[in-house]
Amino acid sequence: MKHKKSKPSLAAAAALIQTATKTAASRARWKKRCIIGFLIYTMVGFLILPAIIKWQLLKHLPTLTHRIADVKQVRMNPYALSLTVRGLSLKETNGAPFAAFEELYVNFQLSSVFRGAWTFGDIRLVHPTANLVRLAEGGFNFSNLAGTNSAPATNPPTALPAVLVQSLLITNAVVTFADETTLQLFKADYGPINLAITDFTTRRAKDGPYKFVATTTDGESFAWSGRISINPPQSTGRFDLTGISPGKYSAYLAQFITAQVASGKIDIGADYRVNAAISPLEFDVRNATLRVNDLIVKPPGSDATLFGMSQFIVTNASATLTGRVARVGLASLHGGSALIGREADGSLTALKYIIAVKNRTAATVATTNAPEVSAPWRFDLNELDITGFNLAVQDHSTPIAAGLGLEALRLNVKGFSTETNTPVDTALAFNWRGGGSVTVKSRGTIQPPDITATVGVSQMAIAPLQPYIGQNLNIVVHSGGVSVDGEAKFNPSAQPQIHFAGDVGVTNFSSSETISYHELSSWKNLVVHGIDFSLQTNALSIQEVKFTDARNNFVVSSNGVLNVAALPKMKPAVTNEASSVKNTNVAPNEPFPIRVNAIVMENNSVRVADDSLPNHFQTSIEEFTGTIRNIIMPGTHKAGVDIHGKVSALSPFEISGEVTPDPKNLFVNLKIAFTNTDLTPLSPYTEKYVGRPINKGKLTLDLRYNIEQRVLKAENIVAFDRFTFGAKNGSPDATALPVKLAVGLLKDIHGKIDLNLPVAGSLDDPHFSIWGLVGNVFKNMILKVATSPFSLLGALVGGGDDMQFVDFAPGRADLRENQTNKLMKLSIALTNRPALDVEIGATFDPVTDTEALGRQKVMEKMKLLHIQQLVSRGKPAPALQLLKLADDDYDDLLRAAYKTAFNTTPEIALREALAAALATNSTPNAGVLEDARVDSSEPRKGASQLMRESKTLAQLTAQIAHKAGSPGAAQPKTERELVRDELERRLATTVPVSGDELKTLMRHRVEAVQRFLLESGKIEGQRLLVTLRPPEDTTSKGAARVIFALE
Repeated sequence: MKHKKSKPSLAAAAALIQTATKTAASRARWKKRCIIGFLIYTMVGFLILPAIIKWQLLKHLPTLTHRIADVKQVRMNPYALSLTVRGLSLKETNGAPFAAFEELYVNFQLSSVFRGAWTFGDIRLVHPTANLVRLAEGGFNFSNLAGTNSAPATNPPTALPAVLVQSLLITNAVVTFADETTLQLFKADYGPINLAITDFTTRRAKDGPYKFVATTTDGESFAWSGRISINPPQSTGRFDLTGISPGKYSAYLAQFITAQVASGKIDIGADYRVNAAISPLEFDVRNATLRVNDLIVKPPGSDATLFGMSQFIVTNASATLTGRVARVGLASLHGGSALIGREADGSLTALKYIIAVKNRTAATVATTNAPEVSAPWRFDLNELDITGFNLAVQDHSTPIAAGLGLEALRLNVKGFSTETNTPVDTALAFNWRGGGSVTVKSRGTIQPPDITATVGVSQMAIAPLQPYIGQNLNIVVHSGGVSVDGEAKFNPSAQPQIHFAGDVGVTNFSSSETISYHELSSWKNLVVHGIDFSLQTNALSIQEVKFTDARNNFVVSSNGVLNVAALPKMKPAVTNEASSVKNTNVAPNEPFPIRVNAIVMENNSVRVADDSLPNHFQTSIEEFTGTIRNIIMPGTHKAGVDIHGKVSALSPFEISGEVTPDPKNLFVNLKIAFTNTDLTPLSPYTEKYVGRPINKGKLTLDLRYNIEQRVLKAENIVAFDRFTFGAKNGSPDATALPVKLAVGLLKDIHGKIDLNLPVAGSLDDPHFSIWGLVGNVFKNMILKVATSPFSLLGALVGGGDDMQFVDFAPGRADLRENQTNKLMKLSIALTNRPALDVEIGATFDPVTDTEALGRQKVMEKMKLLHIQQLVSRGKPAPALQLLKLADDDYDDLLRAAYKTAFNTTPEIALREALAAALATNSTPNAGVLEDARVDSSEPRKGASQLMRESKTLAQLTAQIAHKAGSPGAAQPKTERELVRDELERRLATTVPVSGDELKTLMRHRVEAVQRFLLESGKIEGQRLLVTLRPPEDTTSKGAARVIFALE
């Protein structure tokens, strides 16, 4: 079907025109509105909003920040949707700057609509500055930025809004930080600081790269780069701190230590990964490095270096917080030093540089006291390498400060780990200050301990240890080096726990003692070879101990103390009541098994001296060589002894035999021999204690000592040859024992003395002493000499104690036959003992010798009267010495002199004396007759009766003696003898005998004995010493004798 085309009508056209007109008008209105809106948007964006924002900033910032705010310019670009704020600054109320920035630029992106997140194209902060201060009371100057009256939030946290910052840039930032809490104000400027973050977003599982770089005017730099995510909070990247100067932060260190960090630079860097979205926090560090260069720490006010490191490097370090594992690939220290000090009170010097932490809060204490229970950290150190390090020790706790040093120390540790059963290799080497070196190489596990080490010490000087030696011993070590070559093992769970096998030696050792300031000991070489030592189980085995060219000195100081006995320094005893309680539950110590195959002495010497004597004593044993073999303790094994040498380099000696040194099984079988040892070095002792020097002499000893079952049996065969004392010296300490006399009695005609002195005793005797026993034998021998020297001398010739004296007739000085026989024996004995001198003295009988001398004087007087008679008659008179009177002439002269002197006759005098004796019943002796004084006018009572009796005087004398009970003489005197005796006796009283005459009598007797001994032809005159002093032998006083004393 076809349709017809309708023609438009005018109405329709008009309608169309009208519609078009309305549309055009509508468009014009919208266009106008858009232009007006655009103009308004432009005006508001460029002009109004910046002013409003600035106004609002200036209005609210002071309230919010509590500071004076200033904003120089705020600009907006409504077309670019950007905001620029310039010159914003905050100042403290005192006008001090707090924070500012030159420009903040923020560019918002319309793409936020499509991205589903608030999107910022750029956020840029130019040259921000901040002055941060930690106030003295502990707070910060920005603490008041937070609201102080806001209520705590009670709503649960909401999700972060979606934000995307395509570029976040901070440039040329500067932060000034000051800390008023430190003792010294700390202040530092950090800048310029630059931060660049790309695509920073809060959208989940989205991260973006970042880069942070900060530097300081001191050359420090902090660089941080990587990727970061806010939702969830995660980050990976790397940080590097370089050029950190620890000395810059000394103000903080000063809170803990007083030492000063003088110099040093620290570089730290690591790759890291952190994930805070899960619990526990994941934090890993990898490829961490640490470098410390030229670090020097000094004590306050001193230029000394406490600790220094030239270069310390840690590489390939890593750690994981969740795994609690830390590893270090390599830690190396090249060059450096450390000073370890010890104060006089024994405390470490480093402790005085540490400041004790005070005013710890209760919370801190509670935290400390309640540590979290967590798995322990594991630490692995693949390698530690230290080279060129010096360690010094200064110890002031000793009387003389000690200075020790380990130089050029090298330490290498490989495979260290806190994990159990991990093998560790260690190598340590250093040079010992003073000489010598030490090397130690070990391998083993630390947990559990099981270590094997080889030890090498080469000529390590002992002298630096002198302050410690001198602290406990009176010894000064001048030189000497210790050498060790061996292997040591330590394993507490094994048997034995400690073991050492190897050799130890000390060479070129020299020392002296501070008692008498003499050399003490020195040697060229001491080697202990083949040591096998172990503890738990205990054992010590030594192949050989060898002394070479050793010199040892035993000296008695001037105060009488032996140097080796005084070597330990006595310390005050510490009273401890707890320790004084006896613990009866303590088990006795097990004996420590010891075996020494041989002790070898080669060309050694021993010097013995005594400075306590006025004349110092000194002798030596030279070429001291020998062995002691197969020493085994405990047990009954016998060790062989073979030692020989020379005394004073001339006289040989030898010690040989067997010994068992175990005190519980003590056995000794030794032969000790000294041959032809010079005795003159012992003279200082005899000068003091005997009072005489030794002029000459040799000594030979043959000693046999046997100890078995704790019983001593010993033979001391002693031989002296030509042993001679000198003159007395008057020593106040000399013994009163006649030592010289004993020597003289014991020395034979050949100048030899042979003694055999057996000794025996029990070692269990509390008073037992070998030297005491030998000394008592000598003392008893000398005492015997002192008490009966002539008994010993007489034993040589069949005599006895009566050889000590010679008897004489009263008033006579001629020798009788029985006395000459005694003198002949004495002469022979003295010939056999040529060292003896004889002192010859004499005594007199005051009664018999005086009466006899008086009668001799009466005889001489009668001779003179007879000569006078001859001369008066004109007859020749002989010399007095040649005149011999006849008995009748002598009696006549006596009667005449008696009559003249007493005016009576001797018969009357005798009968009166006998009457007196009869009245007293006494024996008529010389004393009775002497008491009967004759007076012819007054005769004694009973005299007339006796006169009337027809008995003779001899009969009356015998009768009275019988009545008195006294035996009469074997041959009664005749009447003539009685009368002559009375005449001589009474006349002798008229011629008194003087003391000089008695002395002359004693001298004549001594001369007679001296002459006889000399004429025997066997005794030299110088051996006979004449003296007239009273004898010391009281038994000879009052006797008519010559007394001998031996010297």
